[in-house]
Amino acid sequence: MPEKFNADDNYIELLDENDEPVMFEFIHALEYEGADYVVLAPVEGDEDEEETGVVILKAVSSEDMDEYEAIEDEILLDKLFDMFVKEMQEIEDFEGE
Repeated sequence: MPEKFNADDNYIELLDENDEPVMFEFIHALEYEGADYVVLAPVEGDEDEEETGVVILKAVSSEDMDEYEAIEDEILLDKLFDMFVKEMQEIEDFEGE
């Protein structure tokens, strides 16, 4: 997934499976077993859905550009999501003090 990243406002434009641009907001970065991952939230969710979830992708860098790969391993995805939730709770607890 090629991306365009605007560091000033933390938005990333990715291309979906139909090569259509989709905007995401960068939420958090994770590192697990030497690999980097990003947690993103869609900027425009489906209005029919009550809650829009997050997307976790593996960050892959090359000389030409940064790309993000979908994670097919459900066990890894669950582990990364649990890490994300735990880290967000720790940040919230720290900021609440």
